[in-house]
Amino acid sequence: MMKSPAHCLPFGPGAGGSVLEHFLFLETDYEKWRHAVVEEKRKPIVMMQKQKPHAELEKTITSELELCRINLSRIGRTFGLALQQTLAPLYDQWTRVGLMKARGEWHTLTTAGQFWQVNMAQLTLSYLYDTIFKEE
Repeated sequence: MMKSPAHCLPFGPGAGGSVLEHFLFLETDYEKWRHAVVEEKRKPIVMMQKQKPHAELEKTITSELELCRINLSRIGRTFGLALQQTLAPLYDQWTRVGLMKARGEWHTLTTAGQFWQVNMAQLTLSYLYDTIFKEE
C-alpha cells in the first residue's frame, strides 16, 4: 500500500508511510525506535515532508504497474490528463519489444515486463515530467 495513493501509517523501525499530503519515515535503529515507542510513548518520526504536486498520480501509476497492469484511460480521466495519448509512443514501443500487451484500454506486463516493472514505472513518470509537466 505504501506505493499506492492510499493513506498508510508506518509501524516498526525504518517504516515509511503517507498521510494526507505528507510522507514520513520512522527511526531505523531498533533500539532508538524501541526507546521512543516504549519509554517515551511517542512515534519516532525522523523525517516528514510535503509530497510533490503530482504524488497521487505517481503513486497510482507505480502501484498499477506493480500489479502488472495499467489502464491509462481510466487514470487519465481520474486526473484530467490525456495519459493514453501522451504515453502512446512509450507504451507502443514496450508492446513492440514484448514488455507488455495491449487489450482495449488495458496494458498488461509480460514476464519480461514484470522483471523490468520498477524501471518501467520510473520511465513512465520521467516521460510525463518531460512532456506534460515540463513547465513545472
